[in-house]
Amino acid sequence: MPDPGWLEIDTVSHSGQSSEGLFAYTVNQTDLFSGWTECRAVLGKGAAEIKGAIEEMRRDLPFDLKGLDSDNGDEFINHLLDKYCRDSSVQRFRSRPYKKDDQAHRGLA
Repeated sequence: MPDPGWLEIDTVSHSGQSSEGLFAYTVNQTDLFSGWTECRAVLGKGAAEIKGAIEEMRRDLPFDLKGLDSDNGDEFINHLLDKYCRDSSVQRFRSRPYKKDDQAHRGLA
């Protein structure tokens, strides 16, 4: 069984029936070992907002963040989050392009 610290991350839209304009998202992180979940609300899903939510959730985790496994959304695949993870020694994993529900859990191998 893997140890804590390998998290799945995704965003959930709260746009209602229209995805036009600026609206809220929830950033969700779930630890694959323990099921521990952290969520933060953000307005829009720009790189700075997502990075800020990840930083805040990381401080609240009861274990060290070792890796993040995301989809290929622009909110996760960007230079700002890449630099943050490299500077913080957080490994990054992502699904294969064009495979929406493909989470490989590579951090567990």
